[in-house]
Amino acid sequence: MRSSVSLEDRLGELQQLEELPSEDERTGTIEWMEALSPFAIPVESIAGPTSIRYFLDGSQKTLPGYFQSAIPILASVTAAAVLERRSPIDLQLVPGMLKLNSSWLVPEKAESPAIGQFVASARTSETAIVDPLDHLANDHAAYRAALDDYIGLEREAMSASRRLRRQGETELLRMWSHDPPADGSWLVYDGALREPVPQTVGLVKSFNRQYITGEYADQLFRMPAGHRTPMFRVNDRRHGGSYAVWYLRFWDAQGRDPRYGLVRVEVTYTSELPPVDLLSAWILAERRPRASNDARWPTLIYPIHYLEQILKRYLAREVRYWPGARAA
Repeated sequence: MRSSVSLEDRLGELQQLEELPSEDERTGTIEWMEALSPFAIPVESIAGPTSIRYFLDGSQKTLPGYFQSAIPILASVTAAAVLERRSPIDLQLVPGMLKLNSSWLVPEKAESPAIGQFVASARTSETAIVDPLDHLANDHAAYRAALDDYIGLEREAMSASRRLRRQGETELLRMWSHDPPADGSWLVYDGALREPVPQTVGLVKSFNRQYITGEYADQLFRMPAGHRTPMFRVNDRRHGGSYAVWYLRFWDAQGRDPRYGLVRVEVTYTSELPPVDLLSAWILAERRPRASNDARWPTLIYPIHYLEQILKRYLAREVRYWPGARAA
């Protein structure tokens, strides 16, 4: 197993699941904030510069490390950063806005002396220990059952790695919220917002949660390219705060899956409604140049693609000499 690849490469379909608060965190009902006719609203192109100048994203690698008694011990390496576009041809990471994390993913409560020794040894280093089964810590039977499922443990480890990546992203969002640019520039975050952040757009590329149902869902799926839906409000019961949300179609979906080129846009809701048309026009302008070498290009804006390539290079440097899995 010395040549084992990361779980993201081997189980990549899991990584495509949308990183969202659970269903019990956000209310299932929505409050429309605009008239529903017309439902497909054309987005007019706007001449002049955009106020979207910053972009935030994260990346991760979950790597086989050791195994003991059919229990995998894996490592998580994550990176998150904010990219600033200073000019159309000058994009750079913002100083101080790069988060790198390395952690061992170990089921610490496994009744195994070898795993106990590994944990004790690892704690002497600077690498953190994260138990991917920590959510089962109070259910001994469920924890024990999970230890017998090797593939399940890999999935749990990958989920833990995603949470670690998300923590880095959240730290950067909080840094941003404490000191947003005085010139009114906006940041695009690649994912769903989980807490109120000023001057920030959450851009959700996947479609694992469907807020709009019934007759309006039919209109949503038939919405032409360059159009948006009316804006609606969604509440977050766990973290507090509300979000103004709408859907935006990047590219024509005729003859394709009805979700093709469809993104969800989220902005923190305040007493002052967000400039929905202006933001939509700015986001649509970010479709070009197309990141056509990425399979997700129909819902991907180029600066996020560019940032992902930078983060992948950081991860590649961190894991360059990773030896692969071996027995503990």
